[in-house]
Amino acid sequence: MKVRFFLTIAAISLSACNRAPVPLPAPAASVAPPVAVAPVPPPAPPVDDRLPEALKLKDAGKPLEARSLLQELVAATNANDQALAALGEINGQIILTALPAAEKVDYTIQ
Repeated sequence: MKVRFFLTIAAISLSACNRAPVPLPAPAASVAPPVAVAPVPPPAPPVDDRLPEALKLKDAGKPLEARSLLQELVAATNANDQALAALGEINGQIILTALPAAEKVDYTIQ
């Protein structure tokens, strides 16, 4: 009984529909092939004259000044290999020697 009722309602609903079916759009006759885009080369590293200056400071026996200059250089140029190597060497020299540095604290144990 319920099935017959729903079928009757559906038939009445559909018979009262006066809309025509919408035709599907015609497919495009010619589709352009995808264009191959060449990859964009990475930007050239900025020319920076701080590295030679920092190396001169290091050779002149001023490791703290050289280190601060190298830290700025590495932060600005995203880790230049030569600057990183020099920075590591200077950091080792500062840590392993008696050079005074702001981050070093001397303790005397009695």
